[in-house]
Amino acid sequence: MPSATLSYTGRLTKSEQDLKKKFFPKGISLVANCINGVHKVAPFTSAKMTMFLLSLAIRRPLKKEDHEFYQQGRKQTFVHKKKKFNTYTFGSGPKILFIHGWASNGARWKNYVDKIVAKGYSAVVVDAHGQGTSKGFYLSIPDYIKCIRQVILANDNWYGIVSHSIGSLVGVIAASEAKGLFQKLKIVMMCTFSNCDNLMTKYARCMGINEKVLDYTKDNIGRIYDQQLSYFCLLHHYQQLNAEGLLMYNPNDIVVPHTEAHQIRSSISNLKIYETKKGGHNLKLEIIEHRVIQFLGI
Repeated sequence: MPSATLSYTGRLTKSEQDLKKKFFPKGISLVANCINGVHKVAPFTSAKMTMFLLSLAIRRPLKKEDHEFYQQGRKQTFVHKKKKFNTYTFGSGPKILFIHGWASNGARWKNYVDKIVAKGYSAVVVDAHGQGTSKGFYLSIPDYIKCIRQVILANDNWYGIVSHSIGSLVGVIAASEAKGLFQKLKIVMMCTFSNCDNLMTKYARCMGINEKVLDYTKDNIGRIYDQQLSYFCLLHHYQQLNAEGLLMYNPNDIVVPHTEAHQIRSSISNLKIYETKKGGHNLKLEIIEHRVIQFLGI
């Protein structure tokens, strides 16, 4: 089933206004207006600038307990495009990969890690470029996919993936690309877009990129990266996997519209669903942790 495309018309909704205020730096609209102007004389340059703007890594400061969490893990540093990013492994046994979303970091999973390790499993926690303990300021989804694929290929004995927001989209695509490495996976997807088309539309609207520039950018993704925009679709890649999945979402999420969850659940059969009206986009709730552990069956 084709994925429904988000509308670009109309004023920002209340949730989009809240999203812009919470996640985007002040002055982002001025930068977007400059890109809109560049498009009139150099369309492809404006497309590359648009993707750069959409891929800025917004770093959240680490707390003392976050640093303490990382110190308990076994650090491994990977390199992608000459840029380093870190993973931290806790415990031993079958591996579960934890993938965070944009403007987040691996320390968000510390409560899960304690439970996983206590059950005899190992947790592999990723800090993407520009997030957590990994340096940088740029985090594109194509690069994030390659980073996660690199982590998957560097390990074995995978049991599952627990992911949030763009981390879910990235994790499913990376797992699909590396599917020869495992027979079956359990995959938890929290508050995720079904495809990059809709993700770009939502974020570009909030930033102020005009529709003409965005449409041109989408049409030229294949010139900027090595795949067309249609490749970056969770629905297609999930169906390539032998996976048991759990989709968790909040219909009041200000980042990911509830229509995305409806699209995923209508397109993927045998998918377990958990809806909650609490926890916002982050879903940092004890009941969520309990449901994830229960689904993993450990």
